[in-house]
Amino acid sequence: MRARMRAFLFVAVMMVIGGFAFAQTVNHDIDINIVNVAMLAVDDGGGVEIHTTNPATAGGVVAGSTDTVRVDYTSLASAARVITASITSGTVPAGTAVQIEATGVIPANCGTALPALTLTGADQDVINTFQSCNTGVGTGPDLTYTLIITDATALVAGASSTIQVTLTLQDD
Repeated sequence: MRARMRAFLFVAVMMVIGGFAFAQTVNHDIDINIVNVAMLAVDDGGGVEIHTTNPATAGGVVAGSTDTVRVDYTSLASAARVITASITSGTVPAGTAVQIEATGVIPANCGTALPALTLTGADQDVINTFQSCNTGVGTGPDLTYTLIITDATALVAGASSTIQVTLTLQDD
């Protein structure tokens, strides 16, 4: 009887061990790729309008107004990036220039605002030195446009112009 009990236990133990011995392990690879992202959006609320403003008193200096838009961006990059601005069509009226400046809060790691600059046909950095970041939707920095009077004697009442400003998020 003992021999049968031992044989039974031996078979039972072997079945339990054998069950574990037949377990399988399978490995597989998962490729993870971080893609390049460069997205830029401007909330201009229907357009930007800047114009001359009347002086407070007769004999005072005519000045230019300002208008502001919000810029949101998302960037995933392997190198530093910048946001540039340039005039890509149209001309400003005689005696004027248009300045642009990033103002307000720029979220952490989303770049550095540069001092106000006069827009030309060449790309100029407005925000620089960022790599991977996102400003959030509707919470990016403001871009303030200012009409600068460069020569009041060249101004002509009724003159107007439309310029197109192109913002580009690009590698530095």
